[in-house]
Amino acid sequence: KLKNIKFEYNPLNIDKINKWDNTLRFEIEKLLQEIVSNILKHAEAETVYLKMKIEDNTIYIDIGDDGRGFNYKEKKQTGFGIKSIITRAERLNGKVEIVTSPGKGTAYKILIPNLEGIVND
Repeated sequence: KLKNIKFEYNPLNIDKINKWDNTLRFEIEKLLQEIVSNILKHAEAETVYLKMKIEDNTIYIDIGDDGRGFNYKEKKQTGFGIKSIITRAERLNGKVEIVTSPGKGTAYKILIPNLEGIVND
């Protein structure tokens, strides 16, 4: 059963996003959908946040929640959602850091570098 969840975000300039090629937009959209799906299914969160910025041809994404968290070492091996998130970031030569522990919420910190080849000027 879903409850009201507060969503906090800082929007990126839509003109910048429109310059991303279709593969980049698709992979980031699916990556964020997987994370939000995990939060809704498992976190029991009251607040979800999303921060995105572009600096030095790199996209930085920080998305997380104030939910129940989990033991990452255990879930890393078995969680299909986590594997999907990591795989999508790797397709873009990106990296994912997942910061979590039981009772402490979860933060997904994603870095996608070297946008020169995947952003249309």
